[in-house]
Amino acid sequence: MRSLENPENYVILPASATNPRDLFVSMVRTNHSLTWYCAHKTVNRKGAFMPTPRQFIDFLELLKSGQPVYDGRGTLVERSRIESVLNDVSTKRGRWRAEWLDTYFIKTNGVWTINYEHRTRGDFVQSTRSEPLEACLMEDCYVNLSIVNRQGLPATKSINEDVYFCSPNNSGTVIGFGVFSNGGFINCNWNPHDASVGLGVRKFFEG
Repeated sequence: MRSLENPENYVILPASATNPRDLFVSMVRTNHSLTWYCAHKTVNRKGAFMPTPRQFIDFLELLKSGQPVYDGRGTLVERSRIESVLNDVSTKRGRWRAEWLDTYFIKTNGVWTINYEHRTRGDFVQSTRSEPLEACLMEDCYVNLSIVNRQGLPATKSINEDVYFCSPNNSGTVIGFGVFSNGGFINCNWNPHDASVGLGVRKFFEG
């Protein structure tokens, strides 16, 4: 098992069909007020990486599932602590909270491509995977986060006004997840050069 600093502050996301190996996920966001590029560089220097939308959704689904969750020491995490993490990530309230996710959208000749699994190479942040955008919602609407495509993007509208999806409408944008007093949102149209006090990143480590 990977040697982590303060492993009690991470949960183990077990390997699955969408994630080929165990991942260690920080229970808190860190490195606030950074652009998408600087957030990548900062966590990469620690040997960590920014989660893809699919990895982030899988993390949330694990916490919501009611199944046993283990920390980086292999110790069962108390349900009260899991609920505290979920409360911070998704509960509606006035303080705006958000986190960057690892996808960069490109549209060329009418065809959408997503770049992800970005890593720092010298002074540059470069993607290590690039592939066509799979079928997903291409309109702004409320969505069901339990039904997403392989890449982690919503595929079904929802009548419940809990999570609002801003679809990928502009080339050269990135994705983030957040929540405020009106509910949650997934925004595929963020400028990667933006930064905000309430915007951070969640560190993921490979097992």
